[in-house]
Amino acid sequence: MRPRDNPFRVDRLHALGFRPQGFTWDGLLARLTKLDYRAAIVGPHGSGKSTLLRELGQRLEAQGHRIRRVTLIDGARELPRGMELELRRTLDPSEIVLFDGGDHLGALAWHRFRFRTRHAKGLVITNHRRTRLPTLVSTRATPKLLFELVTELAPEQPLTQRDCAQLLVRAHGNVRDALFALYDRCAAPNKCL
Repeated sequence: MRPRDNPFRVDRLHALGFRPQGFTWDGLLARLTKLDYRAAIVGPHGSGKSTLLRELGQRLEAQGHRIRRVTLIDGARELPRGMELELRRTLDPSEIVLFDGGDHLGALAWHRFRFRTRHAKGLVITNHRRTRLPTLVSTRATPKLLFELVTELAPEQPLTQRDCAQLLVRAHGNVRDALFALYDRCAAPNKCL
């Protein structure tokens, strides 16, 4: 199969929306308001934290909020110097900072970041475990969720919830890695699911 025909190619994965499990968007936004726009999205690798944060930002912008997005690359233990300086010089008190990758910061870098963002209207971070910020929502991967995503991406491919459960086990509960494994499977000659 050609890469552009693969139903699990990256652009299609990025186009998938977040699937709320156990909450509604209205309820989530109301809770965030109640938490004074300072909270954490908590969950394991590949459970949808970044996707949720991205969509949360879009919904907050639709409500008229100003958003500042900050992303820390895997493996980095602090913000790049230029990013930290820009944040210090240009952060407006009306902005809500959405920080993807908060769990990567070392303790000192986290305290500096919190200090730099103390005057912002809000701060929402993604993290693998609970933090000093209250938890807005916990994300998790389930076979049912993976089955829904696979069905949306490749409705003609025969895959059961049991298959999805096995894929999630092999991917250590990481939906993103499970979908990448399906990409590899479909990339094999004359084969997909």
